[in-house]
Amino acid sequence: MSEIWLIIKREYWTRIRKKTFIIMSFLGPLLIVGFIGLTAVLSKEKKNSYEIIVFDEAKLFDGVLRNNEKYHLKWAPEDKNYNQVQEIFKADENLDLLLYLPSNLIKTNSMTAKCLYKAIPSSSAQKHLTSIINEAIELYRVNQNQINIETYKAIKTRVNLDIIDVEDPENKNIQRKGIIGFVFAFFIYFFILMYSVQVMRGVIEEKTSRIIEIIISSVSSFKLMTAKIIGVGLVGFTQFFIWIFVITVTSYCC
Repeated sequence: MSEIWLIIKREYWTRIRKKTFIIMSFLGPLLIVGFIGLTAVLSKEKKNSYEIIVFDEAKLFDGVLRNNEKYHLKWAPEDKNYNQVQEIFKADENLDLLLYLPSNLIKTNSMTAKCLYKAIPSSSAQKHLTSIINEAIELYRVNQNQINIETYKAIKTRVNLDIIDVEDPENKNIQRKGIIGFVFAFFIYFFILMYSVQVMRGVIEEKTSRIIEIIISSVSSFKLMTAKIIGVGLVGFTQFFIWIFVITVTSYCC
């Protein structure tokens, strides 16, 4: 047992003294926090309003697409083709987006419109444009099939689904728990992969330097591998707790 303890101690102290361990212990959580912050900044609404030029190839949606103060739609000249409208869009500094509605957009339920941008629009802007295009296609098909629009609106229903724990009906955070579980599962697999590679690299390094021949002469291969796995595992736990500490301190300070 003393041999295993000596190998564990050697493996642990050798690895935590490496520059890569020290750097990643403090840089890793900062990168994670920075990535989360960058994602939040990119998803945040940057503009108060969007000027959008619409090129409707089939001339079907004029007056049907919903317009409002935040998303101001401007229709492209009818005598211009798509390439010419692109040039207009590029030349006009006041225009933010070019919405291209191809002529085959209404033929099936899986066609794709295009949105050209100068600066990438926020996720809420993308969702809004998708919503008004789908709404316009629905209204067009309602009119084509001579369905009363009020009847259609009365029939069309949006249903929200609450996921409720049968043992705790007041708890409706199951989706949030699922996301948290997925994130932790990802980190578990990531750590298993990363530290498994470290065990393999440690064995290869010692085999290359002939140290393993000396070690095996005094301890069995099973004890050696067990000690290495435990040693690297302790290194992983140490780094994990350092990450938690640094993330907590960083979040508190910010």
